[in-house]
Amino acid sequence: MDRQTHDLCDGIGKLRTAIIGDVLREMGLHHQILSSTINGLVRGMRVCGPAFCIHGETVMGGYQKLPDGTRQPKYEMFHSMYEGCVLVYATGGYDEAASWGDNINITAKLKGCRGIVVDGGFRDADAIIETGMQCFGRFITPASSAPRFGITAFEVPVVMPGQTRTHVMVHPGDIVLGDFDGVLIVPRAAAADCLAYANELATIEDAQFQRLARGEDRQAVYEGQSRFGHIKKWKE
Repeated sequence: MDRQTHDLCDGIGKLRTAIIGDVLREMGLHHQILSSTINGLVRGMRVCGPAFCIHGETVMGGYQKLPDGTRQPKYEMFHSMYEGCVLVYATGGYDEAASWGDNINITAKLKGCRGIVVDGGFRDADAIIETGMQCFGRFITPASSAPRFGITAFEVPVVMPGQTRTHVMVHPGDIVLGDFDGVLIVPRAAAADCLAYANELATIEDAQFQRLARGEDRQAVYEGQSRFGHIKKWKE
């Protein structure tokens, strides 16, 4: 991870998804929040980092036996994985079995991966949680996908289910932020502006909260200072 990306993730990672989500909306990036069906394995999970995108598909008829040494995405992706990345695993909503377990998880952990966001399921949940991997997905099951589902590509744009529309496109290197509220995607090109706006919004909201906590009139508090007036529409 380069220094600029590191600093962006460090800054964005200090903020709540609610703050970043509001900023993205005001920038005109209205559909960056992933579906509310994707949640942390346990409360308190939190992650921020550049997306390392993975795509998986159902393997019709089961795995084909390949000669030893054949290059396969499920192995090759670990040669490209890097410190601080967040895996964004698009399964197309596969729900017959788990897409992620402790075996593949430990290899990703050793490669420096911070977290996994999958539109599918986990198994070996206790073991994964003990590694400290920050995991967000749709369900937990003991069923293995090994004979039925496989990783077919990595570091390509992927489609994840969205909250405000059916899908969110995720490109390698986009910034992933996940907390107890959910997961969202900050387009890499918009990340610097988003962070600057979000820091200012956090300051404004903190001041407003302090006034509300003192019992001041809500209308006076909110009409006294614009929360979003400093945010400009983003032009790609």
